[in-house]
Amino acid sequence: KCIVFSTHIMQEVQLLCEHVVVMAKGRNVAEGTVEELLAQTGQTHFEDAFVALAFQASTAGETS
Repeated sequence: KCIVFSTHIMQEVQLLCEHVVVMAKGRNVAEGTVEELLAQTGQTHFEDAFVALAFQASTAGETS
């Protein structure tokens, strides 16, 4: 079974979701468990991991 849960409140994600997909600009930029995404980003708070993943995706391909 699958339930799609869309939110910007990362505390809800941590409490309710077994598997997370992070989207930015309509694209899937990361997926895994909260623990996997924390490890991937080196963050200790999931909100910081989300920002890192979404910001990284939104600036990919931009030039200074």
